[in-house]
Amino acid sequence: MNIQYLKTKDRSFVIKQSPNPDVGYVISDPEIITYWNYKYISKNKIVLLAHNYGSGKYFLDLKDGDIVSVDQNNYIVNSIRKFWATRPNSIYSDFIEDETGITFTNHDLFYEIYGSSKNELILQTCLEKNGNNKAGRLFITCILQDISI
Repeated sequence: MNIQYLKTKDRSFVIKQSPNPDVGYVISDPEIITYWNYKYISKNKIVLLAHNYGSGKYFLDLKDGDIVSVDQNNYIVNSIRKFWATRPNSIYSDFIEDETGITFTNHDLFYEIYGSSKNELILQTCLEKNGNNKAGRLFITCILQDISI
């Protein structure tokens, strides 16, 4: 998939492919959003990653119902979910969903967010808490806007 830009109501960002799609590598340039083409994620999904101290901080401004565009396709923000790491400095941490209090293993969280084959756009960034930039994760799921009448 060759995607080039993400546009929100307030900003536009360049999208670049992760140089290593097998890991959650995020390009550190604050004006770039990383396209994550991980082999275990359905090809129907577009997953975009950004650092919370860079372009990902603008993900926090999105609300349910907002429109975001990837190239010529419009998506509607459908779900905003926050998860807090039980061990923020471990890649094997469990996560507690902010709204429900449900605990997910890192494996279960991956499949909770990315496991379906739905045609979706997912924006992901970390959440800061008490000075730790990796204390949590924000997942924004957007569905392709139906333009039929």
